[in-house]
Amino acid sequence: MKTSYRSNLTEGAGSWIVARERAVARGGKRSGRFKLIARLMLLAGSATLLLSGNAWADMCTNDVLYQYNYMAMGPVASCVDWSGGDIIGDLPGSGTWTSIGSGGTQIVISTTQKKLAFSPSNSANVATMTDSVNGGVLLSGIAAGVSARDAVNVSQLTPVVNALGGGASLNATTGAVTAPTYTLANANSIAGTTGAATSVGSGFSKVDAALGKLNTSVSGNTTAIDDLTNQINNGTIGLVQQAAAGQDLTVGKDTDGAAVNFADRNGATRTLKNVTAGNLSASSTDAVNGSQLFATNQQVTQNTTDINTINTKINNGSIGLVQQDASTRVITVAKSTDGTVVDMTGTQGTRTVTGVTAGQLSASSTDAVNGSQLYATNQNVAQNTADIANLNNNVAQNTTDIAKNTTNIAKNTTDINNINNAINSGNVGLVRQDANTRTITVAKDNDGTVVDMTGTQGARMVTGVAAGELSADSSDAVNGSQLYQTNQDVAGLMQQVKNFAGASTSVVASQKMDTPAVASGTDSTALGNGSIASGNNSVAIGSGSLANEDNTVSFGSQGNERRLTNVAPGINGTDAVNMNQLNTVQNSVNTVARQAFAGVAAAMAMPNLTPSQPGKTVVAAGVANYKGYTAVGVGGTYRSMNNHWLVNGAASFTPHGDTGVRGQVGYEF
Repeated sequence: MKTSYRSNLTEGAGSWIVARERAVARGGKRSGRFKLIARLMLLAGSATLLLSGNAWADMCTNDVLYQYNYMAMGPVASCVDWSGGDIIGDLPGSGTWTSIGSGGTQIVISTTQKKLAFSPSNSANVATMTDSVNGGVLLSGIAAGVSARDAVNVSQLTPVVNALGGGASLNATTGAVTAPTYTLANANSIAGTTGAATSVGSGFSKVDAALGKLNTSVSGNTTAIDDLTNQINNGTIGLVQQAAAGQDLTVGKDTDGAAVNFADRNGATRTLKNVTAGNLSASSTDAVNGSQLFATNQQVTQNTTDINTINTKINNGSIGLVQQDASTRVITVAKSTDGTVVDMTGTQGTRTVTGVTAGQLSASSTDAVNGSQLYATNQNVAQNTADIANLNNNVAQNTTDIAKNTTNIAKNTTDINNINNAINSGNVGLVRQDANTRTITVAKDNDGTVVDMTGTQGARMVTGVAAGELSADSSDAVNGSQLYQTNQDVAGLMQQVKNFAGASTSVVASQKMDTPAVASGTDSTALGNGSIASGNNSVAIGSGSLANEDNTVSFGSQGNERRLTNVAPGINGTDAVNMNQLNTVQNSVNTVARQAFAGVAAAMAMPNLTPSQPGKTVVAAGVANYKGYTAVGVGGTYRSMNNHWLVNGAASFTPHGDTGVRGQVGYEF
């Protein structure tokens, strides 16, 4: 089927438009493309829009064209065959392209590639659209350009204008662009760059001049900063300096101030790390590190334990001059030290020792005797004094009687031998022994109140006597060991009974004996005017002393206490300790207490503040007082860059020269 065309005259442009008969008239479905072709015909010969070779090849297809008016119609062998005529048409039987031709310029609309192009002729490279009424033609529906030579639309231009700033704007109605104006304020002026710049170029010219000056200043500052950095790095300037490599670092040596504060801007402390162990001496001002303080803390802890142990041992009597055996409960005084005298004398004179158990009486006994024993001895001494006086008279009489009896002795010898056998068997006589109980009795079947052992040579010694019970109601005989001291006094008659006349040189003397001592408790002893021992196994020593509790020794009474003086230092666990020993222990305790109090103050004075940010270091100082003992401390804390690690170190110092250090490492997660 052949395609027919019709021609239309565009009166405004003075050009003909040829279209297929099937083309829809104005207002039809295809009027848009027809209008576009008509408008583009006005651009023919003046615009150059190139398509790719394939797009242009849509036109370069052999076909048969029909002549109308001045248009040459005929077979088309190539694109150049059109150069001599004005052609508007479609490829017969195809809707892939529409062409407009005039002279050497053609305009092609390719529906295959969806593009509009001018012929590849070099005859024109400018497209001009004018309107005799409005002075211009609005080209709308322009897609956003993407290639280097694509046209841009208003949506692309608007952000560019806005980005210029300086008052630049795009009028949404007219499309007019308001140029920007740039003003450099005086506050930012450098070398005369202030004032307004009405274009980007003039603005950058001013900025360029300023940057040149600024670059010179920055270069100078950079050099100065580099110099300062080098000086700071090598330690020749700043608060922290080092004269040369290997020498000591100094902090603030050329400034005043009595403290180094390591706190950060929020007041948090920092850890001072890698501190060498400081010299520990009375005159040392070195900082101590955590290991030193740890050792001190260990020693303080050990000392505290030792003090508590000492206190416990003193209280339970396991150490000191006065000790008490935990098993036997025997109290010893200075058992581990030398010395031969226990001096109880105090500032007010001698003291009374109360609660003394009755000591053993024997030739080898070293036990102390109590008042009741001595009282009994005094009673015996008084009786012996009277008896001795009587004996002196009887001795003379006995001498005569002995002489008379000598004659009778021979006579009695035979009788004695006879009786001796019966006596030896214990069956007869005044002295007998029970065959079963083996108890020996003396004159049990006879009366009489005295057993007289006197013989021809005088008094006789009774040996093998068991120790008799010593009590107020006891009727047991006492043996030599019990009355050893008494026998010593009696045998020597107190140096020939010097006290017969009541001289005051007796072993036990009292200036006042108007009130007797009372020992009412079992196995109790009371020595002294008006002394009372009412507790069982208690001893009251001294005038007015009261021992009313069992197993106690009292040297006075409530409100009338006495001191025990001239006490030798205790040795054994149950020995009594004297004031010198107690003062020594107290001084040791006081020394340890002072050191402990100072140690507490030193621990309190150590700062432990936390950096606020990673990589920050807090350095701080502290002061503390504990029970009158003061200490100062310095320390620092560092927070790692990863914000997980905290390292702290601190040192403290007391006025007594004691130094403590502490180190800590923490991990936060």
